[in-house]
Amino acid sequence: MTADNDRQIEDLPPEFCHYADEGCKLAESCLNCPFPMCYHDDPALFRRQQAERRNEEMFRLRQCGKSLADIAAALGLKRGTVIRGIAQHAQGQSNY
Repeated sequence: MTADNDRQIEDLPPEFCHYADEGCKLAESCLNCPFPMCYHDDPALFRRQQAERRNEEMFRLRQCGKSLADIAAALGLKRGTVIRGIAQHAQGQSNY
């Protein structure tokens, strides 16, 4: 009988369930999220995309004549991370 009660609770229509729309670290509200896919569905995908955007920004700054030290300081990274990121972007790949 407990299994039937649990099933009944799970099968309630949404209007009878309490849902706290707390969002995530990328959006304040799930219902107003700008992303087509939820961060919680594939966090690794979002980390890769974030790293690719960061690498693109480092590459752009380097093309504008910024030094590796300046880029590292501006982004709060180590110089080696900047070198790796620029190289990955230039090769069109990501290791994330």
